[in-house]
Amino acid sequence: MGAITEKLSLRFVLKDALVKSILPSVLSVLSLLLTLTYLILVSPPLASLLVVGSTAYFLASLFLTQRQMDASQTHVQAQVNMSGETQATLNNIDAVKATGAEEHHIQRWTTLNQKVSEEYKRVIRWNSLTSGVQSGYTTIMLVLVVAAGLWLASGGQIALANIVLFQTGMALFTGAVSETQGVVQQIANVAVYQDKQADLLHTSPSYGTLEPAGEPGRIEARLLSFGYPGSAAVCNGVDLQVSPGEKVAVFGPSGTGKSTLLYVLLRLNDFSGLLRVGNTTFRDTTGVLFPKMTLAEGTVRDNLVPGNDRNIDDAELLQVLRDVNLEQTIERLPAKLGSRVQAGGRNFSTGQAQRLLMARAGAGKPVPVP
Repeated sequence: MGAITEKLSLRFVLKDALVKSILPSVLSVLSLLLTLTYLILVSPPLASLLVVGSTAYFLASLFLTQRQMDASQTHVQAQVNMSGETQATLNNIDAVKATGAEEHHIQRWTTLNQKVSEEYKRVIRWNSLTSGVQSGYTTIMLVLVVAAGLWLASGGQIALANIVLFQTGMALFTGAVSETQGVVQQIANVAVYQDKQADLLHTSPSYGTLEPAGEPGRIEARLLSFGYPGSAAVCNGVDLQVSPGEKVAVFGPSGTGKSTLLYVLLRLNDFSGLLRVGNTTFRDTTGVLFPKMTLAEGTVRDNLVPGNDRNIDDAELLQVLRDVNLEQTIERLPAKLGSRVQAGGRNFSTGQAQRLLMARAGAGKPVPVP
């Protein structure tokens, strides 16, 4: 979760780079072309010298930009790793403390934080070198143009007044070149951040066929297959038919696809083959309780009905609590269904938290599905 949050925050970096730097700097490119045309009219030899020097500077800038991009990408990845590791540890803080692993995780955080700092220093070094080259370019070109101009003036090939005009135009030209180099650098930074967000924007195609089964609560599957990328199929050619109210047990050794089959039925994983369910809102009528599910910060009612569906009345919620032998516990709380639940259900016992999750799985599920 920490890695996802870190990636989402990069959207602001992309927006700022586009609005504040890249779009305005497009004008600098136009200014560069117009100024170069003017300088050629003033003195073709000096303009040629300026173009050669600027080309060398631009090639050096491309090299430095690539190094900056590599350093920035490594730094961003280090930030993502740090954020993800921190969030994962905090989510399992009870297990960390119970196993006495605090020192190990502190050391792990320290190592990751050092990595972030080291990569940031590397980014700063490349940025400083780029700024130094940019400043050197302006100074060197000024010296070369003045020296060449005086030499041409001594031979009568250019007037001193034109040298002064050329210097004025050259200042505009070198400024435009620097702005253009800045655009290239910003585009490189955007490429780094966009690369980190690419997986969030990717939509995997669904190859399976989902059709209504015609009878609420009915499930039919034919030649249902699913496999994780780069591994053998977990479910392969599964045929399944379950009638409303029928109880079906799926059992087998670990890793044989029991949970994966449920994920496919809930459309959490793509599949191949044919799947027919009793209605198009199969998730809404299916109660699930996965091992890593936890209670969220909020009220008891919020945790029993975690989505936007608020059509379930208190009587139905009390009924599902009664089914899991938790109604009296909730009724004794000061605000009953409106009582606060701490993140992870820390103000409930482990058994009570698990039964709340079981109640959530059954809340608002009127259609009997195994």
